[in-house]
Formats: sequence, C-alpha cells, structure tokens
Amino acid sequence: MGGLFGSTRAWALDDDVVHTNHGSFGGVTTAIVAAVEATRREAEANPMDTWGRRHDDLHADAVAVVADFLGAPATNTALVPNATVGMHVALRVLPWRPGARILCTDLTYPAVLAALRRRAARSGAELVPIHLDPRARADVAAATLAAALDGVDGVVVDAIASATATGCDVDAVVAAARARDVPIVVDGAHEPGQVPLDLDGRGADAWVGNLHKWACAPKSLAAVVVDPRHHDHVRAAIPSFEDDLPFPANSVWQGTADIGPWRVIGAVLAQARAIADRGDEIERLAVAGADHLAGRVDGEVLPGAGWMRTVELPVADDGLGTASAAVERFLAARGIEAKVTAVGGRPMVRVSCHAYSSARDHDRLAAGVVAALADGLVG
Repeated sequence: MGGLFGSTRAWALDDDVVHTNHGSFGGVTTAIVAAVEATRREAEANPMDTWGRRHDDLHADAVAVVADFLGAPATNTALVPNATVGMHVALRVLPWRPGARILCTDLTYPAVLAALRRRAARSGAELVPIHLDPRARADVAAATLAAALDGVDGVVVDAIASATATGCDVDAVVAAARARDVPIVVDGAHEPGQVPLDLDGRGADAWVGNLHKWACAPKSLAAVVVDPRHHDHVRAAIPSFEDDLPFPANSVWQGTADIGPWRVIGAVLAQARAIADRGDEIERLAVAGADHLAGRVDGEVLPGAGWMRTVELPVADDGLGTASAAVERFLAARGIEAKVTAVGGRPMVRVSCHAYSSARDHDRLAAGVVAALADGLVG
C-alpha cells in the first residue's frame, strides 16, 4: 500500500490539479476504478441475472462487509447512494408531530437543514437551532449540545461539521440524549475512513455516513444504521414493493441501482484500513498545511477534526458568501481545488488531506490564497 501515499500516482486524480479538498467528494484509486468497471461490465452482460436473481445476495454480501467496518450489526444497516439520501431515512426516528422540538445547530449541513425544515413545516414540529462555536474543541461542542437537551424531543448532531471541520464528542452527546430518552440522529458523513467506529457501542437511534468520501469507495455509496426499536416505522427514502417490510428489508431494493460499488467494497475497505493505519501522519499533514496557510495570510486555524482543518481568513464576507465563492473559483481556475465557505461572515478555507497529499500541495494552496487576497476578491 506504500504507493498510495505522498502523490497521486496510484489514484485516479488529475496529477496537474492540486487536490486539497478531499472532504467534499473523496477520491478513488486506479486499482478500484479498474475493479468497479469490471464488475459493471459483468453486471451488464446479463441484467436479468444481475438485478433479477442475484441482486439481493450481492446486496447482503456488501452490507455484511460495510457493517463490520462500521462496528454495526448487519441487521441494522442499509446501503444508500449518499448521506443526503440516508438522512431522509434516519430522520424518521424523530418525533415529527405538532409542537415537538427538534434540536440542531447552526453548523448543520445545509441539505440536512433543508430536510429538517421541510419535515417541520409539514408536521408542525419546531426546529431549535443552537449556536456551535466553530473554534470549540470536541468536548466543548458536546457539552454545549448536552446542555441544550432539556425540553427537546429529538436531536440531530454532526460528528464533524462539514463547513468548518468542527469535531464533536458524539458518544457523549448520544449518552446524554439516551439518558433523557431523547432520540438522536448522528450525521457521520465524514466519519468512515477517518474515525474508528463502534456504532453498536455508541447506541444512537440512527447514524448516516458516506463511504465515498474518506473510505474512498466509488461514488455513490453510503450507509444508514438504525436502532431496532425504530425498524417497524422507518421506511426507505423511495418506496418500493418492499415498503411494508421493516427496516432494513424495505431499503434493499432501489431499482436499477449501480451495484458496482457493492461488488468492490471489500477491497475498498481493506485499502481504507491500510490508509487509516497511517492516519496520524495524514492528520499531522493537515495541521501543518493549515498552519502554513494561516501563517501566509495572517489567518486563524480552527481546531478541526480528523484529517481536516479550517483556516479563517482575516477578511469579511457578505451574507451570501460571495467573496468565499469568488476565492474558490479563483483557485480552481489555477488548478487548485479547495473548499471555501462563509461562516459567521468570514471566508473559511478547509484543508482536507488524504494519503496522496503532500506539503507541495499546501505550498500551492497558500500561494493561491495569497494571490486571491492580493487580487482584491475579498475585503
């Protein structure tokens, strides 16, 4: 596995592009691309056999491998295309009724927030968003959430907030919620691959996480894990002729879903484990890259989590994130992929590393941000 580290040679990534934003979509190795293309060709050779007769067995095999990786029972686990779809399943564990109070934070992922708002408007429930300081350590973030649990009927928590990489001790929040008998949904989109998981031991009512981000599965693949006490009333995101079955049986058939990622998931997760064995190196590189960028632009490094750190630029943005978007476009036009998001009126550059990352990437990122600021894109 040594060839996976320090460069993009073993990856299907463009060598001419600086990839400092692994966190948005992930990346795939050339070996996995070749493997998944072979399985897709095999599937298309006899579609009736693949989707008509073998589908459920192939799905069960993939679920068993994924559940083992997540530390979850296969009987509680379903596969979905991505975490956004998964959250539409997971949110069903919350009490959507008139007057119910559902806690979230101002760092909740926008697509999840949209789903919460839609459900609240339809059910008469009330969203209770609380402020979570992006500079908070994981234990402080957890304490903030735990302190807000009294008087609420459900909670949604990000294990790692997407925009700022703010970490949270979700095990502590889950324990506090369970002590109050408050159902809790964990958005763990950024956990698999970065964070060793024991979801059965954690005990959340529902958890969702992407496998095509940090675990580097082919797109699109994610997982939903739901506690058995909710199986009878949790339904798939899209109804099928299995809709009357309990979870996860009602989520097995998703029409002509791409089964390629299922077929190679064993190789993917073996690779993910090998990369995670050197996770401390990747985290040190992320910290060093953020420190380097902050030093070049007089920015502030937020605590972050895992293999992500965020640098707050010392300039203002408007309420629409106009300047942040302009900086991101400026960098992309120069072959530098980075995520720049406006949070609290400030542009935040998220530095996301993986096995292929190197200090050279961060040199170019810093030079690009310096040039963007000098160009007057933000101020």
